[in-house]
Amino acid sequence: MAKCVKTLLTCCGLLLFTRAVPCLAQACTTAPCLTVSTQGWIVGEIRPFAFGYDTQAQIMKELHAKGWVECAGQSFSRTAFTQLYKAIGNAWGSADGTNVFYLPDLRGQILRVWNHAGSQAQQPAFGGDPDANQRSEPRPEIPAPGTKGTNGDAVASIQKSEVGAHTHQVKGYANAHLLLGSLGNGVDFLANVSPFFHNTDLPNEPHAETRPNNVYVMYMMYVGVPVSADVNELKLLKRRVATK
Repeated sequence: MAKCVKTLLTCCGLLLFTRAVPCLAQACTTAPCLTVSTQGWIVGEIRPFAFGYDTQAQIMKELHAKGWVECAGQSFSRTAFTQLYKAIGNAWGSADGTNVFYLPDLRGQILRVWNHAGSQAQQPAFGGDPDANQRSEPRPEIPAPGTKGTNGDAVASIQKSEVGAHTHQVKGYANAHLLLGSLGNGVDFLANVSPFFHNTDLPNEPHAETRPNNVYVMYMMYVGVPVSADVNELKLLKRRVATK
């Protein structure tokens, strides 16, 4: 995604400094961009549900009929879901860049609040996400003319699993003596022991990821119109996380 230049501070008509920020392509620039249902649901909002079932389950069919869809990376038509496209645009990617757009694929993911240029530097925030500008697009596998979605410090960008810099202490011997033997009468054979270093690869068994405590829920999005099961299941694509 291209970088835009945003003015941060001016004085007396003079530009003091600027910084580059992600260019966020807005799907809607003319009001009204927000659609709210009679129940108070906002098109594009996401909620966690304390249950999860296959799309053919009765309770899921009832949710689809009310306009709620699991966040599973489905590809939706811009014309059929006009209000939803106004809200989220191509932030989560588009298969062709023209006619369709992706819903978020939140299956198996841990959500993080948008950094939005940083937060308070003191505890507990410590400046927010230090790698906000290195975040990747949610659909890196999509070729042009499709779009991969937003990256950097923007909603919908993703981060692959990482372990932060840290130190492991290893006990060793330095400038010590090793007793090799004794002749008796207090006469011993001694040898100097040099410092040593040892690198150890820690296996990922039995776990393949670094993770905090977590609980499964199902995230669903309100799309504004009833959705049939066949549309909901259309073009469910496997999530591929960027490795850059």
